[in-house]
Amino acid sequence: SGLAQAQEFSVGTVLDDTEIGATLNAYARPMLIAGGLQPDVISLHMVVDDSINAFATQGNNVYFHTGLLLRAKNSNEVIGVMSHEFGHIAGGHVVMVASDLAGPTAISLLSTLLGIAAGVASGNPEVGMAVMMGGQRAAIGEFLSFSRGQEARADQFALKVLYETHQ
Repeated sequence: SGLAQAQEFSVGTVLDDTEIGATLNAYARPMLIAGGLQPDVISLHMVVDDSINAFATQGNNVYFHTGLLLRAKNSNEVIGVMSHEFGHIAGGHVVMVASDLAGPTAISLLSTLLGIAAGVASGNPEVGMAVMMGGQRAAIGEFLSFSRGQEARADQFALKVLYETHQ
């Protein structure tokens, strides 16, 4: 008769599959131990999303997009991504983001106020817009610099634990 079809889930649905979860946990355990993290406090989840991605959140949660799990050529690709996400947890990046946005937010707010003042003082709104846009660009640059630093530190962690676990 006909072929069986997988049940459709909407994007963003968090999936719970015992076998896949056990496999992900088996991949994770040696890396977590090598990285000085306690395996029992890290939770691994799958989320329906066709993109090849994963992310870490507060509460020591790591989410793997189904697109990554379905399109990975082998387990090493998943393990590599996993080790990087563990680097974010080890570095406290998911917790630090809110507090570390204070700098770029302050730059953005200050440039807006300065832009309004410049526009009013000069009588030319374009002068005010130029000041605001310059400040916004500086704020974005500050945030991207911070973000690149976090990504580099997560990569360093990943390389360390992959080396220590002979992967």
